[in-house]
Amino acid sequence: MTNNFLSDYDIYTEGNESPRIFHIWSALSTLSNFIGRRVWTEWGIIGNIYPQLYVILAGDPGCKKSTAMRISRRFVQGRGDVVIAPASITKEAMTQMMGSDKSPCLTVFEYLKERQEFSHLAVYADEFVNLINSGGNPIGMIDFFTEVWGSDLFLENTKNKGNQTIKAPYISMLACMTSDTVRSLMAQKIISGGMTRRCIFAYGKSEGKSIPFPTETGEQKAAHLRLASHGQYLKNLAGPCVWTPEGRAFFEQWYHSNTKRRERESNSVLAQFLETKPEYVIKISMLLALSAYDVRELRLEASHVERATELVTLVENGSSDILSGTGRNPMALVQADVLKTLGLSDIALNAKQLYTPNRGHATWQEFQDVLAGLIATRDLQEYALNVTPPNRPAIVVKYYTLTENDKSQFEALKAEIGKRQGGTL
Repeated sequence: MTNNFLSDYDIYTEGNESPRIFHIWSALSTLSNFIGRRVWTEWGIIGNIYPQLYVILAGDPGCKKSTAMRISRRFVQGRGDVVIAPASITKEAMTQMMGSDKSPCLTVFEYLKERQEFSHLAVYADEFVNLINSGGNPIGMIDFFTEVWGSDLFLENTKNKGNQTIKAPYISMLACMTSDTVRSLMAQKIISGGMTRRCIFAYGKSEGKSIPFPTETGEQKAAHLRLASHGQYLKNLAGPCVWTPEGRAFFEQWYHSNTKRRERESNSVLAQFLETKPEYVIKISMLLALSAYDVRELRLEASHVERATELVTLVENGSSDILSGTGRNPMALVQADVLKTLGLSDIALNAKQLYTPNRGHATWQEFQDVLAGLIATRDLQEYALNVTPPNRPAIVVKYYTLTENDKSQFEALKAEIGKRQGGTL
């Protein structure tokens, strides 16, 4: 038997065609809705950080985004006390529902013998673009999601329906969108940096599974019961997550490193992501602490922070790759494809392998310039290997790795060349 929510969620979501990265972030989204605003981390003068998430499952059509999203929604529905937004709702209806005196979203708990309240709404969307277009005002809906993020009070003055006030709003979102739709919305300036900085874009790709009848094993049924039980347990947990000395030291060291990286980052999209990354690391650290079935004391350990940085870095390339193809640079889509291809590869790739899917978008010289630019911005590392093909003289081949995955991809490449062709640096 496992001893935490995320491990059991991994067991429960085995045996279907949805990519694992979708299930990982759906599990975190589920925890976010289970705990709500009852738990927080104090972050000095900035204020309290709460564990709400905006997660976008992004990928090509048919890669089972909705499969992962619906499993999370069923868990939240099953607990019975979290309001889930209708599939079609206007911004005005949403603010009224969350801000009315008799709001169904009102959640009450006790901390230090004092009554506490917040307005909690879970948003699940098979198609994010349909959600924001519901009232014919997509920019207004995006602005609303942007403004309530981390807000203690949301105020809106309307011409015909008076003032709306949402006290302590808490919206956690899990939505699906194709990569092309994300880029299109960015190009039309419907979603901008303010919203995208608050979103985790978990990019997934079909893993080639073919499972006509996804079954639920006895082990999965047992995991389901433990997951649901933990959801009930979290109803009664409240209070601040406190840094342990080790957790605080780990975060501080990582934070300085992230700041230096952001300052030298020339990719504006990635730089914006790195600016928000520390807040997401805190949020995910909290959720990892809450994942433990035996959680009693709300503490942020070094292990929580370390794993949180790994999880957020896991989606970092996907987020920047999806969004970086939206600028005026004619080679931006080619840059995005190179980063995406390497992000999905376990091994370093050569220029020919990276260029082939981009033949229709760039000449060979333009592609060489793209690679040079990505090396200059430290997104890629370049290696020259002496390779000896069968029955041919040795040749020099240049291979490329993502800076973030440099060591593992390069070691995998050396092992492959040594195995098949024989090669040395």
